[in-house]
Amino acid sequence: MGGYFAIPHGEICSSLMAAANTITVRKLRTERSNDKALRKYSDIGKMFAESNDKPDGYYMDFLLNTIERMASDMDIPRLKMMGIHSSDFAKIVAAAESKNNPVTLTNEEMLEVLEMAS
Repeated sequence: MGGYFAIPHGEICSSLMAAANTITVRKLRTERSNDKALRKYSDIGKMFAESNDKPDGYYMDFLLNTIERMASDMDIPRLKMMGIHSSDFAKIVAAAESKNNPVTLTNEEMLEVLEMAS
C-alpha cells in the first residue's frame, strides 16, 4: 500500500492490525489448518489476560479485542482517514500477498480486511 500512498509503513500496518488478525483467526479456526498458529494467538491472549484458566478460544478472542481496543486508545487512524478509499481496494489487493501470514487469505478476505479497517 505504501507504494500507492505517501503514508508511513507503520501507520498503514497499525491500521490493518485488528482487521487482519480477526480475519486470519477466523480462517484458522474454520480450516483448522494451522493449530500451532492458533495456539500462539491463545498464548499471547493469555499474557494480556494474565490468566490461563479458560478455553483457548477465549484467549484468542481476548487478544483480538485487546488489539482493537489498543488501536482505538492510541487513535490509530482508519484507512479512509488516511485518504485510502474503497475505490482503491482492488488495486491494493491485486498487488498484495499474505506470504508472512499463518494462513493464505483469498482476495475476498483481503478486501474484507480493508473494509473493516476503513
